[in-house]
Amino acid sequence: MRRGWKYVQWVHPTDGDEALLDVVRTVRAVPREGVNPRTLGTFLWCAALRYLVHADRQQAEELANETAVLAERTRDSGLLWRPLAWAVIECLLDGDLSGCLHAAERLAAAAEDLGMGPLGRVQKALLPLQARFYLGQPPPEHELEYVLSVDPSESILGPSRAQLGDADLAHRKLHAFMAMRGPGVRLQHEPAPTLLNALETATLLHDRDAADVLRPLLAKRSRLIGFFGTFTSTARVLGAAAALCDEPAAAEAYYQQALEIAASMRFRPEIAMTQVQYADLLVRMGQPPRAAQLLAEAVPALEEMQMTFALEHALRLRATLKPTSGRHAATSDGLTAREREVADLIATGLSNREIANRLVLSETTVEVHVKHTLSKLGFRARTQVAVWVTEQSHTHS
Repeated sequence: MRRGWKYVQWVHPTDGDEALLDVVRTVRAVPREGVNPRTLGTFLWCAALRYLVHADRQQAEELANETAVLAERTRDSGLLWRPLAWAVIECLLDGDLSGCLHAAERLAAAAEDLGMGPLGRVQKALLPLQARFYLGQPPPEHELEYVLSVDPSESILGPSRAQLGDADLAHRKLHAFMAMRGPGVRLQHEPAPTLLNALETATLLHDRDAADVLRPLLAKRSRLIGFFGTFTSTARVLGAAAALCDEPAAAEAYYQQALEIAASMRFRPEIAMTQVQYADLLVRMGQPPRAAQLLAEAVPALEEMQMTFALEHALRLRATLKPTSGRHAATSDGLTAREREVADLIATGLSNREIANRLVLSETTVEVHVKHTLSKLGFRARTQVAVWVTEQSHTHS
């Protein structure tokens, strides 16, 4: 068991293969009688993170819950902080970005009480880094030492620096990282999250040469999600890199893959971010109606999650599009056609999950549509929507 969790914790996946998950499945089947609780809990936690990297949120949640039950039963200080760390990750995935930062504060405070202050401070610095990126916030200065203790190359800070306008520093650090490793073997064996940060930095800086070097190294890992401070869709970043390198067909394929993966694991910020970048590509490909559809779903979600930079990008794109009479245009009752479609399905008694399956949307996207529908109609309950739909059908008949 101990060898298993050490392997799962420290070995990085290569070429997106399933070797690590095979180890996880094998070790999970080992009888647990007599296993030290901390060893077991550490394995369950590391395995949960590995499933998350492979975009399997359901399995990750099951293992995180097992860790929480074990921590509560044993009251082991080495385990009690882990459910709090999972709460940070869940807030990030669900798009509760401010909640993610607050959860990280609670984690650090609890770790201090458990006598694990240094570990808590590192986790508080790393786990919400992606939330700060989505929110357009730099990491606090006093937390940088903890970030750099994990990533001396500073690649993890590249996307934030590039996004927030510190392009010169981002460029210098990116090229120093690549020059020290070269395009050969050393760069190929860098951990996937490090390469992913470097590639996202290159795309944000519009550094085509760096993107050309980095993207082949991640191509076989496109289904993976980044790790720790890099909870990011590899497929989305590869899509942005392909778009930068004037390969629209490849970019579109990556964006479609990114949407599929993000929806399957209910990763709300990545769904919205991908929709905006995909819409940008579609505008350049001369397909504004499809771009408008994506933006109609992305903008409300970005507003709700307060993802400032992505929202500004989306609004600039939307301003370039002519009003359309497509399925997202507003109807006379103030609802978009998609919201009216959702309202009609609510009236039939379908749940959000059933509506999502019917319309091929993520459940979180449907939740946003339902929220906006209730707000625009001045209702509080789904039953009111059902009555309204019935009355509307009688009026029009």
